[in-house]
Amino acid sequence: MSKQVLTFAHAGNELRISVEPDHVKRPVPTVGAVAELLGCTESAIKTPAAIASIGSPKLLVEMVSPQALYALRPDLNEIVAWGKGAAVSGIYAYAHREMNQYEGRNFNHLEESLEDAATGVAAGALSVLLARNIILHQGAMLGNRCQISASNCDGLIGVGGLVYEA
Repeated sequence: MSKQVLTFAHAGNELRISVEPDHVKRPVPTVGAVAELLGCTESAIKTPAAIASIGSPKLLVEMVSPQALYALRPDLNEIVAWGKGAAVSGIYAYAHREMNQYEGRNFNHLEESLEDAATGVAAGALSVLLARNIILHQGAMLGNRCQISASNCDGLIGVGGLVYEA
């Protein structure tokens, strides 16, 4: 989307931003290619990858467990090259924890050397893909834990979150 209408709301300790999902159609790499980009075996990836977006397309990759998620050693230079060629803003790897809670890591083509501690657009994209309200935990690898909530209400994806002090 080139121009998006954002809606802001304040609820408790969260500032929530709502936006329409962006329906993207881009080719998804094979499981083997994704495994190579993430520095893992194909068996560490649970389901085929998918691309979803609330304004910044992400390649969403479900891992078999949180342990597999934290064992990833991605090739950031290759992710950058693939992302530029595919017009996708990096890879978001995630693992299911329990109920509607997930753990995630973002490898974004816009910054080669750092992993994001919190990625609202990835949480929103994952909520679109899963078609459910989610709570996403991120930043553990950086010692900067964050909790991001994403929900679907009346066709808008709402994203908000909390950052915890280390």
